Amino acid sequence: MFYLNSEFIMYPKNVISFALTVRPANSGRIYLYLYANSLAASWKLGKMRKYTDYISYRKMARYLEIDYFVIEKSTQALKKMGAIEVIETNNRGTIYKINIPEYYDEDKLEWIFKDPEESKIFSNFNNPIDDILDSLKHMKSKIKENKIPLFKKGENK
Repeated sequence: MFYLNSEFIMYPKNVISFALTVRPANSGRIYLYLYANSLAASWKLGKMRKYTDYISYRKMARYLEIDYFVIEKSTQALKKMGAIEVIETNNRGTIYKINIPEYYDEDKLEWIFKDPEESKIFSNFNNPIDDILDSLKHMKSKIKENKIPLFKKGENK
């Protein structure tokens, strides 16, 4: 689990399953990094964020401690699979759109990816992602106000 901006990040089961099984193996680490910098940050913004900020290969290589060449090859593999799409590239880096691994197709032996807005993973009983984000923000504010205590009285903290 990445730890960015002093917040924990929750990953859906399919995202973790994809990251653990994808080859080359560093592609999984790169996908989790890009996910953390896009969709995982959605709850902070209060709306779906399916794009990353500008991210360069050099920045990823430094953060993930992976060779630049490996970052380049693994990113190309993720694009070929449909896990990420390049939106814009300039001298500051690249903006990526992150797609969600919906399921693994046993017949084709590949992951099937969908746009986050179309993904079943981000729907909760057919509620849009904004409703889910609103409920998470509400729960976070109640925890901060101590209206939902994390510990029972008398428990060791």
